[in-house]
Amino acid sequence: MRSLRSYNSNSDKRIASAVRDLAIKLKLEPKIKREMINLFDEMATYGKNLYKKERKIATFNAYKPELVYLLKNHYKRVQLVFSNQIREEVDKVRSKADDRMSYQIQYELDRYSDEQSNQSANQIIETSNEEFQEYILSAYAYYASQGIIPTEKQVIEKAYEDFMARAHSRAETIAITETQGPAENAKYTEALLLSSISAGLLYDSVVEAKVGTKYWMAILDDRTREWHVEADGQKRPLDQPFIVMGENLMYPKDTSMGASAENVINCRCSTVYKMEEIYY
Repeated sequence: MRSLRSYNSNSDKRIASAVRDLAIKLKLEPKIKREMINLFDEMATYGKNLYKKERKIATFNAYKPELVYLLKNHYKRVQLVFSNQIREEVDKVRSKADDRMSYQIQYELDRYSDEQSNQSANQIIETSNEEFQEYILSAYAYYASQGIIPTEKQVIEKAYEDFMARAHSRAETIAITETQGPAENAKYTEALLLSSISAGLLYDSVVEAKVGTKYWMAILDDRTREWHVEADGQKRPLDQPFIVMGENLMYPKDTSMGASAENVINCRCSTVYKMEEIYY
């Protein structure tokens, strides 16, 4: 895919920042991917055994607490890496950020983790319920197409195999998407709270902090969707959304303003923030 960027020293820095972010995300993804594959295997094994014993099609709602726990722990790992990026780039802010600011940032990150882990867990469980039932039905259809009257064991074994074959690609998508969300949210949360938009609320107008702009930075390769390539380099004020495929997103993977799944699933884009002077 041909790069659409015009290069200069500032854009080079933004590109380097986006590439660095992607490298960090890639290192964070394998653990949650492995955990998701193991959980899917646990769920599918339960479903297989239940069908064999009682001929009931399982639902996996009881696994939600375990899934929420896995996601929240993963979010914390991601937030730990990404939540200090803005402050690290502005030494004055980092050295003078007091307990109130640190508390507020952590409060917002925890709130995101609580809300998003529940939302994502619900979506994953719902999809798992639907797919397991579909694989049982498709197993019957498969054997019928072969002129075979299957045993219940044959049906559920095939359903299990199909579910787990799909589980690996699902786990990869979950790993990418559920790393992207907390990473980009952590950067945005910190930038917002360090900016003049919220500094007056936190410091009773004692501090004037300015965050200039944010940039949408796409990874320009053949995996990137066309409309994210078109958004590459889009410049917006911190408190204004990017407009991508006609939808509003405060940062890549943001769904708070109604962005569709096709705009956020498997997204690897990054937001780069331009910090201006901080006055005390």
